[in-house]
Amino acid sequence: TKVFIRESKTLFAIEDAFQRRKHELASKIQAVYKGRLQRRKYLQMRSAVTTISKYWKRVLAKRELAKRKKAVTVIRGFIKGFIQRNKPMQHLDDSSVKFLQMVKVSWLIRLAKNLPSKILQHKWMPAPTLTLLCT
Repeated sequence: TKVFIRESKTLFAIEDAFQRRKHELASKIQAVYKGRLQRRKYLQMRSAVTTISKYWKRVLAKRELAKRKKAVTVIRGFIKGFIQRNKPMQHLDDSSVKFLQMVKVSWLIRLAKNLPSKILQHKWMPAPTLTLLCT
């Protein structure tokens, strides 16, 4: 609406104040709009980061599961081998048991004579293969 003002000074002062205020209001509207735009972008990026994090955690969990499954198989193999090696030889007769004991003792004697000169040497005497006799 138009207001009738007598003095031109007052009119110019009001007009100048209006022009200044108009720029302030435009700046405020721009700030609110840009703020909302950035907030929307931030929420989208946060959602994307959450999704990436979720999938990466899944990949790491699957790797850990595979590692644990492999460890379980190795441990089971060791236990099974230990039980198999220490199983009583019920199916063997007395002469076979005595022969196996003699082979073990003779191997231990040969090992004692052929010990490496240093502890860290990797060349040790191979163990006797008794797998055919024990099965």
